[in-house]
Amino acid sequence: MVTFGEYDPEVSRLLKAATASKKENIEAAIKYVRQALDKCAQEDIGSKLSIIQKLADYQRLGGRLDHSLATIQQTYLNVCTSDDFFMKATNASQLLCYFGTLLRKQSLNSTAFDEVGFEFYCLGLAAQNRFQQKIADGTLDKSALQQSIDLHALDELNFIDKASKAPEWEVDERGLLPEYMNYIDQYFPDGVVQPLLLEWKRNTELRHRFNELFSQFDRKARQAFLDTTLS
Repeated sequence: MVTFGEYDPEVSRLLKAATASKKENIEAAIKYVRQALDKCAQEDIGSKLSIIQKLADYQRLGGRLDHSLATIQQTYLNVCTSDDFFMKATNASQLLCYFGTLLRKQSLNSTAFDEVGFEFYCLGLAAQNRFQQKIADGTLDKSALQQSIDLHALDELNFIDKASKAPEWEVDERGLLPEYMNYIDQYFPDGVVQPLLLEWKRNTELRHRFNELFSQFDRKARQAFLDTTLS
């Protein structure tokens, strides 16, 4: 089982073995990472993204950049079929940005993935009612946003961010496991994670406009995949 930031002891053992093996025997290291992923087969994608990224990087180190990029691309495509509105865009952003990282490590152009990864990052923030908060605290620069994202998309991000807010409800902390409480304390100090999930179920316009914007960004990502050359 994977909890927030922690892996099952056997998964941790396999990942440590992979790290120890990568300089001397990259194929053995890849095998260990695959075994760790097998142990996490029933977990959601978001909880094992770091393991998937490790596999992709080790494939790159083993001289198989095509396999490495395919690992990230296929995981991204799997994320696109998810109905987890709360984390879907955030997971997509992480994968696309890492695809760009793999390209940069091989001195290849990553611009398209950096750009669409940032767009998905903003959508992920909006889905969690954190987009305007990040602008207000200076984490996101408003002028840079206006240069990076078209006006229609910005309007949609603002709508999604506002519609995701449900301040009249509070989380009932008594029914949550400790690891979930740690996660909520870290990322949702106001205790609004459960209300947001309820709001996503209730608000059909919110889901529709999220899906439309996700599809807009997804088209860019898929074109970037098509345009990627390994030379």
